[in-house]
Amino acid sequence: IAAIGGQGRALRAVVSNETGSAWVKISARNGGERSHVVPTPAGGIGPSSLVQRIPSLSLEDVWSPEGVDVLIVDAEGSEERILGYGALPTPLPRLVLFEHVYLSEAQRARIDANLLSQGFERVADLRHMDARGANQPPQDRLYGRLRITPAGPSGSG
Repeated sequence: IAAIGGQGRALRAVVSNETGSAWVKISARNGGERSHVVPTPAGGIGPSSLVQRIPSLSLEDVWSPEGVDVLIVDAEGSEERILGYGALPTPLPRLVLFEHVYLSEAQRARIDANLLSQGFERVADLRHMDARGANQPPQDRLYGRLRITPAGPSGSG
């Protein structure tokens, strides 16, 4: 991101549709790890190395006042919570990229309808470019927003 003049910010938090906290389960996977949000453990189970409670922030909590060019959402199955309900923070990004391979058709349709209602268009389904992803069906979905130029003094834009 820095190589193309952009900025990023790493957070140790879940980005979701609301501010608070969430329980996250972390499990080993193919030499790395995978995490996903889980329901609150029953019986007062405290944090362990596999299930941890971490802060949950909304997009509004982390959104830059200047906006972002690209919103990338890889939320381990919680993409619908973030992209499927309500308006994205403003100013809107030009592009939205999210992992859709683990979502149901109903979840994909809800995200699609929500993004379309905000002026985005579905651009492409993309494969991951690593060795595992190259031979898999597309895992990511890209949406873009047409750049609208304000009308000039003569009324043309």
